[in-house]
Amino acid sequence: MVKGGLASLFLAIACANPAFQAAADSPSTGPAPGGSESWLAGERPTVADLEKGLESRLAWLSELGPRAEGSLSEQKAASRIFADIKASGLDPEMLPLTPLVDDQSDSVSVSVTIRGARKDLLAFIVPLDTVAKGTAHQGNAAIALMLCELQRMGAAVKQGKRPPLGIEVVFLPADRRYAGDGAVGPGPGAGWWLDRTDAANPTVVVYLALDTVPARLDLIAGERGNLAPWWLFARARSALKATGIAVDFHPNRLQGFRLGLLKSPGLIAPYLDKGYPAIELRSSKLSAPARDGLTHFSDFVEGFVTNNATGFPDTWDRDYSFFAVGPFVLQIHEGSYVLFLLCFTMAVTGLVLFLSLRRRTLIPHILRKLPHRVLNLGLLAIVASASSLLSLACLGLETLIFGSSSAWQVAPVLFVLTRFAMSILTFLGLLSLAVSLRWISPDPWFYEIASLILFGVDILVFAFLSFPLSIYFCWGFIVVLASTFIRRKAASLVAVILMALPFFLVGAEMVKQPSLATLAMLIAPDPLKEVSLILVVLPFSTMLASPLLFFAPRGLKQRRTAAALFLFLAVGCEVAALGRVAIRADTIPIFLSETFDQSSSSWTAKLRSDFRLSRVQLERKGLPEDIDTRKGAITLRGKDSSKPIAIRIESTNFLGRENKSITITFPASPDSTVLRLHSQKPLAIYDCTLPYRVDLNGLGASIFAGPGKGDRLSFTLTTEAGFSANLSVEASFAGGIADWRIEGPRSLRLLDGQIRATFDLHGASP
Repeated sequence: MVKGGLASLFLAIACANPAFQAAADSPSTGPAPGGSESWLAGERPTVADLEKGLESRLAWLSELGPRAEGSLSEQKAASRIFADIKASGLDPEMLPLTPLVDDQSDSVSVSVTIRGARKDLLAFIVPLDTVAKGTAHQGNAAIALMLCELQRMGAAVKQGKRPPLGIEVVFLPADRRYAGDGAVGPGPGAGWWLDRTDAANPTVVVYLALDTVPARLDLIAGERGNLAPWWLFARARSALKATGIAVDFHPNRLQGFRLGLLKSPGLIAPYLDKGYPAIELRSSKLSAPARDGLTHFSDFVEGFVTNNATGFPDTWDRDYSFFAVGPFVLQIHEGSYVLFLLCFTMAVTGLVLFLSLRRRTLIPHILRKLPHRVLNLGLLAIVASASSLLSLACLGLETLIFGSSSAWQVAPVLFVLTRFAMSILTFLGLLSLAVSLRWISPDPWFYEIASLILFGVDILVFAFLSFPLSIYFCWGFIVVLASTFIRRKAASLVAVILMALPFFLVGAEMVKQPSLATLAMLIAPDPLKEVSLILVVLPFSTMLASPLLFFAPRGLKQRRTAAALFLFLAVGCEVAALGRVAIRADTIPIFLSETFDQSSSSWTAKLRSDFRLSRVQLERKGLPEDIDTRKGAITLRGKDSSKPIAIRIESTNFLGRENKSITITFPASPDSTVLRLHSQKPLAIYDCTLPYRVDLNGLGASIFAGPGKGDRLSFTLTTEAGFSANLSVEASFAGGIADWRIEGPRSLRLLDGQIRATFDLHGASP
């Protein structure tokens, strides 16, 4: 009766509270109140005009080919975009990306601003550059679509129409660079735009990463642990839904960002980090080019501007979470959730007072049993800790067997699943053993009641520490409460599955787009963090004991047999993962990074592998280098008298000043170049054709070369007569700098190489 009353009261609160209302396909916060009629009404080109303009723009973008940062094709694209916008009747501007802090780029941006009735600014960021290994037409669709839309806006401006808020379109170069793990991260272009943007004006960023004319889009509203405001996400989703474009907003991935589990260096991360509300529209991997995608895109731009016609709210309401199970999506806001917690606390307090007055012997009975029950929970926490810390022991075993602590990277998803399965099976095995030894109680109802109490404590604690995590404890409380109320064996098993389901879905999102840094937290965790996590999720572990004890055999011998079976299966999971790595041993590559100092004629090569480096034979420029080691990493050193970097200096003197025309020749086009001047006395530099910065002590200076210069770099340095300094050059190349070969079944991957050289600017080069 008591359990039934508690369940009815709690579920009534949950169903009545707006924090637990299911989300429809369209979000509850749609267009801004008072949205005006579209300022582009009546200016829509015909379908034929749209298709003709789009095809023409896509054609010349394809002819230009890849637009690497600072390259000639990127500069040609910028000039063509500038002329296109000018022909639309708008007034674009072309600006170089200078100055930049600790970076340099020869790229130029093209932007156009259309003043609106309000000072609020809606900025569309269109990446101008491309990165290596991207799609064949990377970013072409975003550029072409936005140029078509600017043509439409230009026609409206010519008629004297003004948008309800300011619109800025920025074709931003130097904006995409590889950030490791195959991911593309933001380049210096985003920082440059943020530095020149007036923070006093409310500004929203819409980032367009479209490789194809969209039929289906990914709406990205979070990166690096940050989320866009709810009102922005809702208005964008509402505008997209109205166009007919299929939208995937990945609620579990958003929740992963909200929980801080996903921290990829996304392209909108710089804007979110600086406090600018931002979303990204990305071509879906499931999408094929759509013939009517341009019309839909125009509808989106028009609808999104209209949705924000009354401006942007002052609040940054990032305190929302998604709770998604299949097609069922729950959107929860912090304000409503806090109201729910208040009702929940009042209900539980009222129930405790009622029971204390109705059954006066209940509280003394609970207090007498409390020490024994607390001891049971303590032993259960030890069992859970032991089973989870087993992953660290497995990591040590793998390092011993394979000679590398990163062997799991050969099959990271497999090892994540193995660690999880081992943790669960080991917990069940140790729990069965502890029950058979009578160390902990065999009563399953005790663990359900204890789990309810622990869930209630975690709900209140994490309501203050982590709002999104508190929601999961609330979900667990509801599920366990229902199981306790039903009082059936099967109900406890179903409750455990439902209780863990949201975590599985977020984990599946992590595995779907795996980041080695994220997976490392699961496979090779920090011991202190692991123990803290075990204590936090103790309610889940406590509830897991209930179905085990319900369905476990009653006899002592049978329980020990069950314990042995669980532990045997746990060991089997680890053996299977180890076998997978061993089978692929001959296919695991060796990674090589090399540094060559031509001034000292010495080179250093660092070899690394996820599997031990046994005896293999390498050749560098035809010279054999033997490796005989049982480690997963090794450093080789050798001598090489070649001079791959050459310099030519021509000096002229005029009125006590010296102009040094310097040309540096590389063996190939470097991916990045670092130039440094060093001197024993203060440098007297009057001018340089490349950007430069003198150190505070005056004895050194950095010259920013920037990428995309090709295999020849020329610049002029104006100094005092008799100028003396050393110029150090460091050129980095993707794919190595020497011809390396390997004998045997394993492959060799040249990651990167650096060539360093030092030249005397006063005399001849070495």
